[in-house]
Amino acid sequence: AYTMDGKPMSSSAAQDAAYVALAGVAEVLQREGKTVYLVLSIPSGLSYDPKIRARHKALRGTEEDIPPAPEDSAVEARLMALAQDHGIRLIDPRAALCRAATCPTHGPDGDYMYKDSTHLRA
Repeated sequence: AYTMDGKPMSSSAAQDAAYVALAGVAEVLQREGKTVYLVLSIPSGLSYDPKIRARHKALRGTEEDIPPAPEDSAVEARLMALAQDHGIRLIDPRAALCRAATCPTHGPDGDYMYKDSTHLRA
């Protein structure tokens, strides 16, 4: 299990400590004249996995748009606020990958966009 200062990352105290630590690292790098970038995660989850989609008759061959997982939203909102508050440049892959409130499982060519539930195909 992941921990921060001896506390499980599922605790709000550990999560708060992780954000404070990230802000501190960014400040140190910026004082050294570095530009700090924060790259948010791509949409992920079992619904994107082509192997799972191929196994389920209802999903096989469908080109479905899936809303991002709700648990990702709170973390990403906090990371976005941290980036804005600390002058960190934010890179959000969803801006390029998703449409409005959903993210596709297939590209324009009809091929799966993902090689598994958490990795895009090359």
